[in-house]
Amino acid sequence: MTNENQKIIDLLMPVAEEEKLELVDAEVTTDGGQKVLRIYIDQAAGVKLEDCSRFSRAIEDLIEVEGVVKGAYRLEVSSPGLNRPLKTKAHFEKVVGQEVNELWERELAMWDAKFTCLSVESFGKNTPEAPHLRACEKFFRYRT
Repeated sequence: MTNENQKIIDLLMPVAEEEKLELVDAEVTTDGGQKVLRIYIDQAAGVKLEDCSRFSRAIEDLIEVEGVVKGAYRLEVSSPGLNRPLKTKAHFEKVVGQEVNELWERELAMWDAKFTCLSVESFGKNTPEAPHLRACEKFFRYRT
């Protein structure tokens, strides 16, 4: 996760908690040459269009005032979908015992693998049992 994305998440987390939503992820990317700020939210009952609209209205002024995204951008708020990204220990805790997809990219090569998430006890630690977990933030993308 980039420093810019983490700043956005830190800024928006209190708003998400106030709205009783889970802030799953935030990313700044480009789409058709335009900068896009994508925010992914979730909740136990699922996310409806009204939830996305409400959260978008709740955060748009805050993003502008704090200036966390430089220049013109388009704000998109949506659910993470069925293939939700797994980036934090809490995300992995929710899928223990379930099958997870792992996408690994480096230079021009890409691998896709499936595995069952057995435990998150070693998350974020470079241990003999899980030597790649530190690198996952840089090279790996996990999805349910």
